[in-house]
Amino acid sequence: MAEKENREELLPSFYLNIGSYFVKSDREKASQYFTKIQTLDFDSPRILAALYINMGAFYGTYNYDTQDDCPKVLYYFREAQKLAEENNNLGMLSAIYRNISQLFEDMNMLDSALFYSRKHTQIVQTIRSHTIAIESHQKLITTTLEAHENELLIAKQQITLKNRQFAIIMIVSGSIILLILLFLLFINQQKRRKISENRELATKLEYEKQVQQYEKRQRKLEKEKQEEILDAKTREIASYSLLVSNKNNILKQIMEMNTHIIDNKESVAEIATKTDEIIRNNLNIDAEWDTFKIHFEKVHHLFFEKLKQAGSNLTEENLKMCAYFKIGMTTKQIAQLLHVDPHSITISRYRLKKKLQLSDGESLDDFVRNL
Repeated sequence: MAEKENREELLPSFYLNIGSYFVKSDREKASQYFTKIQTLDFDSPRILAALYINMGAFYGTYNYDTQDDCPKVLYYFREAQKLAEENNNLGMLSAIYRNISQLFEDMNMLDSALFYSRKHTQIVQTIRSHTIAIESHQKLITTTLEAHENELLIAKQQITLKNRQFAIIMIVSGSIILLILLFLLFINQQKRRKISENRELATKLEYEKQVQQYEKRQRKLEKEKQEEILDAKTREIASYSLLVSNKNNILKQIMEMNTHIIDNKESVAEIATKTDEIIRNNLNIDAEWDTFKIHFEKVHHLFFEKLKQAGSNLTEENLKMCAYFKIGMTTKQIAQLLHVDPHSITISRYRLKKKLQLSDGESLDDFVRNL
């Protein structure tokens, strides 16, 4: 399986490297290779994030003089940021924050540039701290092993010493007084050892009890977390099923019209008129939206009310967009549903963040999902 995934990533990586090479020297060739990557069928968040970074650099290289495409540059860096955060790729996040900081600096948005510069510094410090922690852990293990070896050596020496003492006692066993003293000493040592063993046992039992309680709390928290995730996924599936169900009903009606044509039950003109009427009725986005909205609110209770509280000047089109984002639809899917260009959806996302008063560092998708 790993070998197959490596083969699938080989060609996208090849196109990505060539396109990156031509970013600053040949705009047309860079665009061609970036376009080729998007036509390939692969599933690699790392390569996709690298593609977004290079496309952001590609548009930024040729548009800093006008800044007309700065939202597009920022969009690609944002997409790369989401993928890197989902996969906890600290090295890539560091490069992304550095690029976004440079972009805001070129746009003379110094507060935002400083914000992302600090995030870049935090990532670098995190990577360094991880390295230091690993080295410290290795030193601790080495020190612990050395301590155990010293304790073992001391224990062996103590055993040897006791054996010698026992031999001496056997030699002078004729002395009754010495035997009595040795016997009393032995009894005293046994009592002390027993007390020590009891204390160690009590300490060990208390520690095991605390560990069990901690593990029990962790299992409970994990179970609650899984239940929350499952509940959220169930609501999203239910919402998306409404759209799929509506589409299937339309296709079913058209298939029935085609059956009438095959069976010669009705004329072609009549069937065409009915088919055209079905299509026109289902192109009425407002009517479909009202139906979808009713079912959507049953699954996501008070979603639109919370959304209007966050932004008082939201339009009906804004509410639609947020509902589609809530159920996890992509930009392309939303564009097809609303019969618009995907680029206009990207612009709408940018304007929607402004209405909701979200900062540059806040994610619109995360904000909508948490409502």
